[in-house]
Amino acid sequence: MWGLAGGFVVEALNLVASIRQQRMWPWQVPGEIGATLYLSCTLLRLAVSTIVAGALGADGQVSGAAGAFLIGVGAPLIIRAALAQIGAVLTTSLEPTADSITAMDAPASAALPPPSGAVGPSAGDGTEAVVPDQDDPLRIGSGDV
Repeated sequence: MWGLAGGFVVEALNLVASIRQQRMWPWQVPGEIGATLYLSCTLLRLAVSTIVAGALGADGQVSGAAGAFLIGVGAPLIIRAALAQIGAVLTTSLEPTADSITAMDAPASAALPPPSGAVGPSAGDGTEAVVPDQDDPLRIGSGDV
């Protein structure tokens, strides 16, 4: 149930961001999908959040409501990471764009991630922190392979 709530929060924030940016319902924007497809995508996103949180909860990987909620929020990233581990490629974006994050009045530092493959400060043990790729937060820059 909390996984569903997490997915709902993400969808609600995406809807608010789209309305703020376009000043109209997202399905009324020329060139965008209609209301029926928008609703279908939203329901599928909610189903993914519920299923992923339920599966991890049933396997004992979730210890409480907050964990299930956050799994619901991050379900698309969890699926993308699992697919990346087996070499599959997800060809559709399940996450909000940088424009929608900015439209929600997020701090400027949260609007765009650092450039692809950027290397962060050393942890002091000879390793360096790796920054995710700008286009795909789960793909590490080519210099890290």
